[in-house]
Amino acid sequence: MKRTFLFVPSNGSTATNYLSIYDWKTKARMQQIGLTNSGSFANTNMAGAFSPDGSLLAVINYGYPYLHIYRTSDWSKITLAGGFPGGIGRSAAFSPDGSYLAVGHDSSPYLTVYNTADWSKKVLTGGNPPNSAFGCDFSPDGSTLAVSHLVTPFLTFYNTTDWSKKTAISPALADTSQSCAYSPDGTKLAVIINSAPCLYIFNLSDMSRMSPVGAKGFGTAYCVRFSPDGSLVAVAHSSYPYLSVFETVNWTKITIPSHPGHAASACGFSPDGKSLVVGIYQNELLMSYDTVTWAKTVFTDRPAGYPGAIVFSPPIGGTISNEDTTPITDALNVPVQRKVFALNRVTLAIQGQAVSGVDGRYELPLLAAAEPLTVLFQADSDMENSVVVDWVQPE
Repeated sequence: MKRTFLFVPSNGSTATNYLSIYDWKTKARMQQIGLTNSGSFANTNMAGAFSPDGSLLAVINYGYPYLHIYRTSDWSKITLAGGFPGGIGRSAAFSPDGSYLAVGHDSSPYLTVYNTADWSKKVLTGGNPPNSAFGCDFSPDGSTLAVSHLVTPFLTFYNTTDWSKKTAISPALADTSQSCAYSPDGTKLAVIINSAPCLYIFNLSDMSRMSPVGAKGFGTAYCVRFSPDGSLVAVAHSSYPYLSVFETVNWTKITIPSHPGHAASACGFSPDGKSLVVGIYQNELLMSYDTVTWAKTVFTDRPAGYPGAIVFSPPIGGTISNEDTTPITDALNVPVQRKVFALNRVTLAIQGQAVSGVDGRYELPLLAAAEPLTVLFQADSDMENSVVVDWVQPE
């Protein structure tokens, strides 16, 4: 059974912790896998994106080579035939059909679009954005790519049929835009800027715009996201209360009982829309809000540094369990609670871990379902005394 995972590209102190991965069902942090423990990340991860079918993960990095793309089947790394982006990575988005990957970055050409069939770079016939592309998003029908950037006009649209620029918006936005997001139905575009009014909602049928009451005082606005059903818009920003959420039916601002404790760096809704995950720059670092009660839950196993993005995977990987087999028991054949590990049968690398219940049953999520696995349970604190439970292949 495939699962949804939460990927948190982040600041960190070493190459092993620039990316934190959580099983969304349990909120448990996953055992490090090849893409996080190989030292492949040179610096802070700024953004990430999954292809629509979940087969690819793009991770955007502050250090050279700025972009890493992985196959989620085995977490092998893809070679970019067209070469790397031109500078520090800032944003990423796959087109709805998965045929393109757009990467916003510092340094000319500021926006690089890859053809995912052969990883060649597309030629932007309309020209490059005028400076650093902090945010980008494809329209749900794939016909348009919106790009938020550093200098005027701060927002640029591209036709994906020929990569020409669409007519510039008029009047231009008044300040730097760091993020933009299409509504799920494709009728609206949310855009944030760094001065009041800090949030614009564009009606794409006529390019008219409005700004909700309360969309001010954000300081620097870092991230904007629609909920999956389009009923909410969330903005992560630097000034108190650090997180602003609006109901799209009437654009009223929701009262959040317990706001984040510091400037919010990123936000993202869970695929079912029941949770809003927020990353902040200090202290708690990562938290989740219930989108009905707005109760806050802080992740206990936090990233090593502030989150650069909140990225949910489509269902990927696999699950192994002993639901239909023998429970883990002690010497007297009584079910017990134990740590359970899944090892790659060839390399002996740990591919996943979990804790069985008091009934001796376990459910262990795996990021890659193609591994030849051995499941062990930890009989005591010494891994050398672990006992092999079964040889399994994940479902």
